[in-house]
Parts: sequence; C-alpha cells; structure tokens
Amino acid sequence: MKKYNLLVCGGTFDHLHIGHKEFIRFALNNGEKIIVGVTSDKYVKKIVTKGNKEAIESFQKRKKALKFFLDQEKATDRVKIIKIEDVFGETLSTDILINAITVSKRSIQGAKIINEERMRIGLPKLHVLEFPMVLAQDGEFVSSSRIREGEINQNGTLYLNPLWLSSKLILTDQLREKLKKPLGILTKGIGEYKNINVSKIITVGDVITKSFNEIKLQPRLAIIDFQNAREKKFSSIKELGFSGGEDFIEVNNPQGSLTPELFKALVLIFENLKEDQKILLKINGEEDLSLLPLLIVSPLGFIIFYGQPGEGVVRVNVSPEVKENAFLLINKFKIASFQS
Repeated sequence: MKKYNLLVCGGTFDHLHIGHKEFIRFALNNGEKIIVGVTSDKYVKKIVTKGNKEAIESFQKRKKALKFFLDQEKATDRVKIIKIEDVFGETLSTDILINAITVSKRSIQGAKIINEERMRIGLPKLHVLEFPMVLAQDGEFVSSSRIREGEINQNGTLYLNPLWLSSKLILTDQLREKLKKPLGILTKGIGEYKNINVSKIITVGDVITKSFNEIKLQPRLAIIDFQNAREKKFSSIKELGFSGGEDFIEVNNPQGSLTPELFKALVLIFENLKEDQKILLKINGEEDLSLLPLLIVSPLGFIIFYGQPGEGVVRVNVSPEVKENAFLLINKFKIASFQS
C-alpha cells in the first residue's frame, strides 16, 4: 500500500538521466498514481537561462524518453504525463484530489508557491516530499545542464578522466589505423554549410580553417599548427584569414601523443568561452589528435569540422554518443608518465 493515492511531480527532464530516473522511482514508491508534469518548449525558454540552453531537447523528445523509461519500469498504467506551461500544472484543480508533491532540493521553492496558492483558493496544502539529489562521479549533482555542457554522461560519469590531466598519453599503432577512418559524416566540401550556426563551428586543421574563413564562416574555435600533411605551410594567422584580433593560445602536444597541457587548455577555453569570442589554439607538435580531447570537452550542439586526407571534409556533431566514442578511444592510448 502506497502512502499517497495521488502524487504530483514535475520537471524539464532534458537528456533523461540517472537523477531523473531515481526521482521518478521515488515518486512511484510513495504514490499509487502519479502525475508527471513536463515543461513545454515555451516554458523552458522562460525558466532555463544558462547551461547551454540551445541544446535542450524538444518537449516531444523529452516526453518520449520519459515514456520509454516508464515502460521499462512497468509503471505506465500508474503515471499520467502532462505538459505544463507554468509552475502549477494541475495542482490547483478542484476536480482531482492530489495528496502530495515530490520535489528536489532545487525545486522546493516551487512547492511552496503551489501550497500558498492552494491555501489562497481554499484547497488543502500538499505534503511535500523532498528527494535527495543524485551525485555524479565527482561528487557534484547530476544535472541536465552539466550533460549539455559536455561534462558528464546521463549516468553521471565524467567524460574527462582526471588521470588525463596529469598523464601524457601515447597513441598505439593499432589505434592509429583505426583513427584513419572518419569519426563523423564525410562530405566533399564545405559549400553546403553556408547557413550553419557560426557560433557552434569548430575547425581542426589549417586548410579547413582557412576554407571556412574564405566563405565568411569564421569558427568559434580553430585548432591549427601552421602545417598541412605535417609540412610547414603557413607562418601567420593572417594567412589563414584571421584579423589578429582573436584570442591566441599556444600549447605543446608532440606527435603521436595527447598531453595534459592540451586537455587543460581545452577545459579552460570552454569554461571561459564568452559570447562572440573567437579563439585560436595553436599546437606545437601535432594537431590531428586534438580532435579526441576536443570531443570530450566540447558542449553538446557544437559542430567540429576536420579534413580527411584525399577524401573531403568530416563533420562531427557533438552528442552524448560521439563523446562516449571519444572516451573509449582515448582509453586505448598508453599512459606514458605522470606529470606534476
């Protein structure tokens, strides 16, 4: 016998993660029937102001993921999913007898607002059940914003292994062969990308960077080394089409390796990236392998372009699946040494 006949809860449920799932399980353990309010696309735009909000999934996609999870839990017949346009949802209805509301630490203020309004219109206060938030691998809360920012996956696991910030990684011959295959969509040129969102463009390689600048699509971040096919070809950023007003960062990353210096530089770039900021990251050594740590650190929704020798241009849309693949590939590198 459940404690409450009818319990309500709500949220955005973007990139449905372990915290959401435990939240729903908590509600199911306390209520016989559950009403789950999922924020509409319009409402999301009002309440989400940060955390790479452009990468928030549509209402339909969020609802579909929630329904799939409820099917897995064999709880579909106990749950009603509704679209909510405000904090109240159906909590002020006089036609249904709601007993309790489940909230997280971050949404408890919403429960207070709901109860104040219920009392004002003559309805009894709802019992408030506070769900303890789930922690990620690093001890911080699991959240959709952290997933959108590219920090963690939907199970709360860090994409960036802390070991990579202190250890030089060496590419194996076997992995080198595997990395010759495109990691994204191979196209013949960049002409078809003229209408792309320029604020999300990242380029890896001097020639591809120069090509984007020539069609007035200056990348948000460009990773260069003044070489082409490992031969020095350029001597200044102006030869690549830059004005010189961009932020310029230089790091060491010897051929066939991934250094802590490279990982740290990319982390700082995305932690401090400002609107309309353009950044050039020059690699002293080999820039080809920088694609992998770039995929690990980049927020969802960014689009990375790099050249595939003799074949064309590869487009990689940064997604959870792409980040997981990059994580697995980097794990196949050999650890060379620890650095202080």
